[in-house]
Amino acid sequence: MRRRAAPSGAPALFLVLAGCHVFGTLEIPCPGPGCDTSAGLDADDTSTESDTDTDTDTDADTDTDTDADADADADTDADTDPFDLDGDGWAATEDCDDGDPAVNPGAEEDCATRDDDDCDGVLNPIDALGCLDFYDDADADGWGTGSPRCLCEAGATWTASVSGDCDDGDPAVNPGAVEVCDDGADNDCDGTPGTCTVDTASLADGVRLTGEAAGDYAGYPVADAGDVDGDGYDDVLVGAYMNSSGAGLGGAAYLVRGGPGLTSGGLGSAITYAAAAGLDAVGFSGAGVGDVNRDGYDDMLIGGNGDDTIATDAGFAWLVLGSPSPTGGTLTTSIAYAYRGESAYDYAGYAVDAAGDLDADGYPDMVIGAYGSDRVGSAAGIVYLVPGSASPTSTDLGTVASWTGRASLDLAGISVSGCGDVDGDGYDDVVVGATGYDTSSGETGAAHLVLGDATWTSGSLSGAVTWTGEAASDQAGRDVADAGDANGDGYADVLIGAYANDDGGAEGGAAYLVLGSASPRSGSLSAEVQYTADTAGDFVGLAVDGAGDLDLDGYADLLIGAPYDDLSTGDGAGAVYVVLGGPAPASTSLSTELRLSGLYSGDIAGGAVGRGGDVDGDGDPEILVGAYGIGDAGYYAGGAFVVYTPGY
Repeated sequence: MRRRAAPSGAPALFLVLAGCHVFGTLEIPCPGPGCDTSAGLDADDTSTESDTDTDTDTDADTDTDTDADADADADTDADTDPFDLDGDGWAATEDCDDGDPAVNPGAEEDCATRDDDDCDGVLNPIDALGCLDFYDDADADGWGTGSPRCLCEAGATWTASVSGDCDDGDPAVNPGAVEVCDDGADNDCDGTPGTCTVDTASLADGVRLTGEAAGDYAGYPVADAGDVDGDGYDDVLVGAYMNSSGAGLGGAAYLVRGGPGLTSGGLGSAITYAAAAGLDAVGFSGAGVGDVNRDGYDDMLIGGNGDDTIATDAGFAWLVLGSPSPTGGTLTTSIAYAYRGESAYDYAGYAVDAAGDLDADGYPDMVIGAYGSDRVGSAAGIVYLVPGSASPTSTDLGTVASWTGRASLDLAGISVSGCGDVDGDGYDDVVVGATGYDTSSGETGAAHLVLGDATWTSGSLSGAVTWTGEAASDQAGRDVADAGDANGDGYADVLIGAYANDDGGAEGGAAYLVLGSASPRSGSLSAEVQYTADTAGDFVGLAVDGAGDLDLDGYADLLIGAPYDDLSTGDGAGAVYVVLGGPAPASTSLSTELRLSGLYSGDIAGGAVGRGGDVDGDGDPEILVGAYGIGDAGYYAGGAFVVYTPGY
């Protein structure tokens, strides 16, 4: 017999099925076919009522139960979900990865995964968790435009992490670019086209090259080396005359190769030319001298006035030829050509420079000073001309053309410089300092102009054009330089330092600009354009040089060192003044000019200055500043600055 229990909570039914009696909830079995059917009934009960009840109840039960079962089975089939294998609450039919509970339609897209975390069919869309802002950078210069997109990684043109590009079609125009003077374009996106000035220059913004060890005196001197390796970028020569990279305290010179990636750092990583013997003073002077042998690479001249090869302190200068891969090394005739002094204590190589093409033969020439020479009198001094040629050779300086000092103790050759064509005759000229030169006013010092010609024979500086210092002990001629054409008249001009001049205060110093002309004349420097110190003890004019045309106005500009200037950053910090050229240069105090101050007390910035070449390849010259008091690697380790001029 089959029975179905009543659903929970349903009322109990009185049922009579196939001879069995159910009363209330008690089922009474019938013993068999002959059983007493009246048993267990009330007196009022009849078989008719029982039959009626049985038929009715049976039909009702049968119909009701069958329908209920069918409905229940149908409901159960409809509500049951497919399997959720990863237990993330999403059925396999909806979950795109039912083996990973972190992946389902309710998850957040995450840049940290390579999955379609939210099952939307898009991998790592915009604004996913952990995204980064990228800007549209169509010209791929690293600077974008417009609003950013938050992306998991850069893609297509959305690659820049910074915005602000004012011309996304030109990679040379962006906020990180250098302003090009007067080209009419806003190259650096500052809102102003490139009208250039010099009033924002600072040594703090320059490339800082520091000496290797205490007492190296790096940065005395600094010079434009030209393009020594032929890579299209001009290089820098830095001397350190007490360095011990080679022999003890023999000195060294560093070649710092130019390029757009030049950064601050120690000179130990530069190409080094070291002394072969102690106290040679290698690097006390140095200069780029052009392509002396015309092989396509610029060459360098390095002085060492303490060399003893010929005699004690006779001195020498080394010609180092350029090449595609300069390597440095110990200065011997295996890597350079030697020009050696004549006699003891000549101090040949105390000053060296490019002379230009003095005889107009197409080869650049060189000039070497030996202020201690006694050839015509004790320490009268001498200057040597070493001609350029296709095949340079080592030479004793006594065999080349020379100009001797006028008298004993003139110290002629304590400074030398090629100075361009001062008289406009087609031949380059040379200027020679002689700080011991005497006049009726005393030991004023002087500078001699030796005019070039086709023959270039030896002679005496007594026959040269001579400009004398204003007063006794001025030390006029302590440094001399090619000023370029400062007033734009077509003649090269000359810059002369007199660091002990007192016009601006005791030993404040001064520098003089002597303008070129068809007929240069001797005279006192008091008649020339004078730039005086604004404070006593500055030593203005200890170092001078032409700067080239920094502001691109057609007039050459000037650099004047004041190594003991204290005005801006402390005692002995030093400074370099930038004086702009113009059609009518006039005497003035340097207090009105642009000052590039040393960074720290004791730096002695401006102890050497130089017109740099185009170190970074932007078409403009740089400013070179020696600061031999920098103490990064120890007391007087020294250093130098390369100050870029773009934007001036």
